[in-house]
Amino acid sequence: MIKKYKYLQFAELLENEIYRAYQPGQVFPSQEMLAERFSCNRATVNKAVRELAERGLLLQQGRKGTFVADFINSGFDPHLLALVMPLRSHMWDRLYLEMSCTSSENNYFTLAVDTSAAAEKQPGAEAELFRRLKHLLQFRPRNVVVSTELDINYFLEKLGNARRKFRNLIWLHDRDIANCSDTPLGQVSMDMTATWRLVAENALHSGYRDICLFVQNISFMSDALKACVKNVLAEAGITDVHIHCFNEDDLQNSLNSLVHLAQTNESLAVICTYDYGAHLVSGALRAANILIPDKVGIYGVNNTPWSEQDNLTSIGFDYRLWSRQIIACINQLEQDKTHCKLAIPPQFIQRASTRHI
Repeated sequence: MIKKYKYLQFAELLENEIYRAYQPGQVFPSQEMLAERFSCNRATVNKAVRELAERGLLLQQGRKGTFVADFINSGFDPHLLALVMPLRSHMWDRLYLEMSCTSSENNYFTLAVDTSAAAEKQPGAEAELFRRLKHLLQFRPRNVVVSTELDINYFLEKLGNARRKFRNLIWLHDRDIANCSDTPLGQVSMDMTATWRLVAENALHSGYRDICLFVQNISFMSDALKACVKNVLAEAGITDVHIHCFNEDDLQNSLNSLVHLAQTNESLAVICTYDYGAHLVSGALRAANILIPDKVGIYGVNNTPWSEQDNLTSIGFDYRLWSRQIIACINQLEQDKTHCKLAIPPQFIQRASTRHI
């Protein structure tokens, strides 16, 4: 019995077959063979094959037959740039706006997938994220820029065959990532070693002698932060500084513990990486009548400017530079490089008033 496929449905079926079972240059079955194998109408097969040829996945060479194209390097829209990031975050929303401008200047058109719900771990959000991302990849963007807390190998595994629908992946996190053998991989992130050195040196210069990290509950991040800050302090000749780490997932208890620590400490610097952590810490300490910055100094490492009332020091980076570095990373990958890593230097977004000891 002949199945009644719509030709675009059949084209998608063949596309997945190509990604799964064929290599560039391999002979593709004739339309007669496809019609027989899938019990499909010949007219539908013909339209589906023509559709894949127009997308650059197949090469029709007359009597020689049909061949699988070099779909690793062709068939993509070179001017389409996919941005996958949590747009409800102040930082990523700002980067998205800057990327839209920079992309336009470099003849790219951007499409975005908002990962905010998945970042907030809402029920079903991760599955919905990948469904929307796979839909976006139907447009075959040549470059995909991603910010997600997911592990990169897990991310690519969840994409499945859809990972073949783009050429270059640019990852926007500072953690170390392994090369993916069949995906040119770029990484553009804040220089975290330089960032923590800037924060720690400023805290020491301001007279703070105890450091508290207020970080999200991500083990690789907190371990990296602790090691980096300890190294910076050791280089400054201070080796007996205790570093306190709090769990953002249990926010109120973390804030209560932090207030207690501040009440028993005369020289404390709190370093916050959570988007609104610095603001929350400032509010909790003020509610407990703890003087800022005389008794406690607050550092926000998330590129977020706060009101003068918060009286904190904010460390971040230049969004314009970040977006340009992303384009530079794409350009390097386009030069047949399989891996590219670029860093963004930190800078002060705002500084707290002078401490009165």
